[in-house]
Amino acid sequence: MKIRSPLAGLVICAQLILAAAPAWLHARPGLPHPSTFSIVAYDPATGDLGVAVSSKFPAVGVMVPWAKAGVGAVATQAAANLAFGEQGLKLLEQGLSAPDALAKLLDSDTG
Repeated sequence: MKIRSPLAGLVICAQLILAAAPAWLHARPGLPHPSTFSIVAYDPATGDLGVAVSSKFPAVGVMVPWAKAGVGAVATQAAANLAFGEQGLKLLEQGLSAPDALAKLLDSDTG
């Protein structure tokens, strides 16, 4: 399986995490900061890609990781718009680069 941009999923994952920096955490001084960790990986030798998530929140795996063979992978988390997963994959499938797909997603989201 080959994807158009080897780092598409990784870039979108990293940028979504940064773009959705949870400002609400900074508004809660002294309280524990719950954490969710995601990884999107691509093996250029085989074309394999994957996405995984770990969190204290139950069933987070139904909301965060998104992947489509031959297209890419996306991880949405924190205060992210969960629709970004499916929409991000569609944009990658249409041939947009990861940064362009992310920009398009963020432009359409007022949050």
